[in-house]
Amino acid sequence: MKIRRLAQDVANKIAAGEVVERPASCVKELVENSIDAGAREISVEIASGGLEMIRVSDNGCGMDREDAILAFERHATSKITGADDLFRITSLGFRGEALPSIASVSKVTLTTCTQGDDVGSLIELSGGEIVQISDVGAPVGTTIEVGELFFNTPARLKYLSSSRAETRRVVDTMSKLALARPDVSLRLRVDDRLVFSTSGSGDLIDAAAQVMGTELARKMIPVSKEIDGMSISGLIAHPDKAKSGRDDQYFSVNGRPFVSKTAWVASDRAADRLIPAEKHLPLVLMVEVDPSTVDVNVHPTKSEVRFSDDKQFYSLVYGAITSALRSYDVMPDFELPHDERDEMTTDKVSNEVQQSIYMGDGHGQSVYQTASSQSEPKFDDMRTMFEDVSAVEEDTLKTPVFKSSAVNDYKVDWSEMVREERQREEEYKARQEPCSVREGNIDVSSFKIIGQLANTYILVQHSGGLLIVDQHVAHERVLVDIFRKRAEERAVEVQLLLTPQLVDLTPRLCTTALEYADQLEKMGFQFDQLSGNSMLLRGVPMIPGTRTSPDEMFRETVCGLEDVPKGSEDRVIYDKIVVTASCKAAVKAGMPLEPDMMSKLMNDLFKTSAPFNCPHGRPIILNLSYEKLGRSFKRI
Repeated sequence: MKIRRLAQDVANKIAAGEVVERPASCVKELVENSIDAGAREISVEIASGGLEMIRVSDNGCGMDREDAILAFERHATSKITGADDLFRITSLGFRGEALPSIASVSKVTLTTCTQGDDVGSLIELSGGEIVQISDVGAPVGTTIEVGELFFNTPARLKYLSSSRAETRRVVDTMSKLALARPDVSLRLRVDDRLVFSTSGSGDLIDAAAQVMGTELARKMIPVSKEIDGMSISGLIAHPDKAKSGRDDQYFSVNGRPFVSKTAWVASDRAADRLIPAEKHLPLVLMVEVDPSTVDVNVHPTKSEVRFSDDKQFYSLVYGAITSALRSYDVMPDFELPHDERDEMTTDKVSNEVQQSIYMGDGHGQSVYQTASSQSEPKFDDMRTMFEDVSAVEEDTLKTPVFKSSAVNDYKVDWSEMVREERQREEEYKARQEPCSVREGNIDVSSFKIIGQLANTYILVQHSGGLLIVDQHVAHERVLVDIFRKRAEERAVEVQLLLTPQLVDLTPRLCTTALEYADQLEKMGFQFDQLSGNSMLLRGVPMIPGTRTSPDEMFRETVCGLEDVPKGSEDRVIYDKIVVTASCKAAVKAGMPLEPDMMSKLMNDLFKTSAPFNCPHGRPIILNLSYEKLGRSFKRI
């Protein structure tokens, strides 16, 4: 076949496929043009996720008629003049492809006026073709309205998500721009609802409060550092605000939002000793660097950048976060339970510990006394924590969990100790069927609750050794199975609130809640949208024993839905709700439990579908076998 030159409209549609992937990318290009035009106030309105209408208005310098017409020609731009300028880009846009690409797949109306002009210009296009040019009264600046996006490329519409999902992407795009440019006032309205509005004062905390929520923004830690002409500033959340996703991690370079795996790795590494491995710190980091040392012409969407010295960039991010976290008290003090009624000197403690080591009944039963058994409060209301699951087997509770002894009355019989020690050695050697927790080879009837470690881990003696159980993830596994079964049977019970609660969400979370409103309602969350980003919560799913407030459960469940892959089936969405809600309802680390509660939890755990791992993949149980103990102490 002979080589032919493509028609202009075909070439524009091909370019549009690279630059304008969906409504969010259209919004991004138009807002960036407004910022490049010197605008300090930009208003964005969308309808039906941007597919029906996108309107961007600014108070920038505007365009005269000649420039306004030329702006819809491919590769027509005022931001660069030659190839050398590509290596020192200071503007957000520079290719001259955005406007012609958008116009080629939509119906566009542009209204613009420059300072000193008596009248402005109105230009209407359909499918990239100009259909009208006329005079119009207009303020200084530019307004572009995009209607019926992809009307002439119906195949593109098939690959778009629902209007709510597309709305969420627009909100995310605007959030990134707002945090990259706190000096510009950005306003977003979705279907006549104001989502957020930044002041444009240049105060990053104010911008973060609008995008990330006031509660989080006001407690964020300032970040600032400079290395060899490359500087960074911004905010980072306290470690106790770590989240499972990266949606609240915002990076920009010279006012341009971007995504960087290097920055992700550096930020995770800087906080890896303060937060769990699967968590990430919310942050806003703004990098300022010589434009000649960064390449923004990597991808058509300009969402990726490449630094000339990537190692220096890594060191900058890592060092800035590390320094910020060191400057603040980010590690809460942790103390083991302490009984003020039993003050003991170091010598007395040492003596009692030494004697308790040798105090045994010959059957492996512990006879030491724990401080928590005396000092921790009793929570009678927590007995409901494990309701709606099978009853505790009585024989599990027959043996007392804690025993005390009169240390002063005890006298060590060394000959008896040697005899007992030799007997135990023979018992170790005689074990023919070692228990394997991982394989499920466990005699549940042999369980004996020893107690809690740091009010977080349950210590369980069994026929094969010692189990160390994470109480939070164990309870989470129990609740997931209960909640999941109810969901499958469509028997989710709703706990109606006596007084409906007002829940203020971030713009992105509000959009997510609306996107998954049907699924949330079917899983027991009843709520109504009020003005702005506020929800009126009327009911939550009834989960046994939850001590989490309804608003927190709702907020965290919605937050968990942000990680759901686009286009997921309802069953995936429902299961995400189940897992997230169960995690929030489960007993927390650091919470004291009574012996019967611990026994109940262990019995219920081993009746679940997967007692060894939580739904997130974390281990629930660690097993320390007698055989391993014997080898460690060189008994065998």
